[in-house]
Amino acid sequence: MFCGLIEANISRNTIEKHPDKDNVFSLSIPRSPVVATMNKSELDQFMQQLVDLKSDLQGREAEFKQAGDPVKLDQTKVGRLSRMDAMQMQQMALESSRRRQQQLVKIESAFGRIDSDDYGYCLRCGEEIDVRRLNIDPTNTLCIKCAER
Repeated sequence: MFCGLIEANISRNTIEKHPDKDNVFSLSIPRSPVVATMNKSELDQFMQQLVDLKSDLQGREAEFKQAGDPVKLDQTKVGRLSRMDAMQMQQMALESSRRRQQQLVKIESAFGRIDSDDYGYCLRCGEEIDVRRLNIDPTNTLCIKCAER
């Protein structure tokens, strides 16, 4: 199914093999020539939002790692229901940590797109992502049309 997707889009997109690595390919998506590009102040604003979000997530992750003690299973000190509740809270904290880690990866990806001048363009169709959409989440990689598909 994935190959069919690549073959269907190959007529307007370019797939190139990485010169130094086997099994690594890059997909070039043409941008619309009519699109007005994002101005410098908007890009700086998104960069600052990303920096702030990254520092907030890293702070929360540091707090989690300091308080991430394993649940003690000693039934003589803690009742069964209290222990079950503590285990559930620990699992919820682990899931929150996993989501923070995913968000940090998205932020790093956004920094990479800013460095390569690809920030603000849809990864699927190449159209510019609406600034209002990026204001809500500066890590968005798809325009609204592609996100709805």
